[in-house]
Amino acid sequence: MVISPDKSQKNFNIESFWGALPTLLPDEFWVATSNGLKQMNVKSGSIVDVLDKDNFLKSEYIYGVTQADDGSIWFSTSNGVYRYISAQKEIAHYAATEGLGANTCVEKSIFMHSNNYFVACNKDYINYIDAAKVSLSAKEAYVHINEIKISDIPIKGDASAESIDSLYLNYNENTISFQISACDYANPSSTRIKYRLSGYDNPSNWILSNKPDAFVRYPQLPPGKYKFEMMATNADGIWGGIVKTVDIVITPPWWATLWFKFLTMAAFLMMIYALYRRKLAADTRKIEENRRKLEAKNKVIELELSALRAQVDPHLISNSLVSINHFTRNNDPEKVRNYVNSLARYMRNILNGARKTSVSLWEEFEMIRTYVEVESGQFEESI
Repeated sequence: MVISPDKSQKNFNIESFWGALPTLLPDEFWVATSNGLKQMNVKSGSIVDVLDKDNFLKSEYIYGVTQADDGSIWFSTSNGVYRYISAQKEIAHYAATEGLGANTCVEKSIFMHSNNYFVACNKDYINYIDAAKVSLSAKEAYVHINEIKISDIPIKGDASAESIDSLYLNYNENTISFQISACDYANPSSTRIKYRLSGYDNPSNWILSNKPDAFVRYPQLPPGKYKFEMMATNADGIWGGIVKTVDIVITPPWWATLWFKFLTMAAFLMMIYALYRRKLAADTRKIEENRRKLEAKNKVIELELSALRAQVDPHLISNSLVSINHFTRNNDPEKVRNYVNSLARYMRNILNGARKTSVSLWEEFEMIRTYVEVESGQFEESI
């Protein structure tokens, strides 16, 4: 339980609390707990996991925490002593192999003495350490690719996995796995590795293995270009550069290649053009056919008009109108009516005959008869 400056009560879920140390920020502390190193803000009540067993530590049971003059954080655990530089996020581990009396420290067993000296206590030892004289090794760890598998089958051949720096694979060889390791002979167990597959993993995120070895498997990678990269820390926790890379090219299937897409697009455009030309030709034929039908129809109409003009005598029409005028002046309505009826039958017979390609003998006789009636109406005596 912690009381913040504003006197409000804050409860924190910490299994075992072994000490606290102010940070460079106000209201914040480094807290040593049984489940790692925490950073606590007493004003907001927040606790952030900084280091634990899944993140750098071999043991997350921290018994005490102190700070050197250079700002580095030192804390004792059930598996040695750690130095943590928060600004660079660098962490170094010191155990019996580096000169401690034993790996396991006791509770609240680390504190600052004077002039940058601090004391870390084991069960049977007291370790008196000058923090200013503790230096970090710049030597890089050895990084190895022990085995590469394609579709879960190890690569076999004259070349070892260590010597392979590039892979050129078919689209169906897209499941790749690596057995990787790193070692600093000063303290092999303190080495850690991280890796990523550029082009597949988030380029800003490395995948950390809190061990000196790892098995990495990438199933069903899509076609493309990738780069497998790995790096490691030395025994003092200093990361080296990207010391091992493998370039990977997975070719697409033939139906997904650029040339096939280009040919498919070209064939599609040619098909569209062929359909367009076919429709254009069909429309042209239809227009030409309609034009010929219209010409034929016009010729038929012209022939019908010619036949009609041949049968209708202009002189007959003119004479008939003169006769009607004569009968009207003579006040003879009966003759006018009979003459108009005869003229109407004659005109009807002509129009009916013009619509037919052939007429019967009776129709031809009827037309002659009405013609004679019309002609005879112009005389005083019938013909």
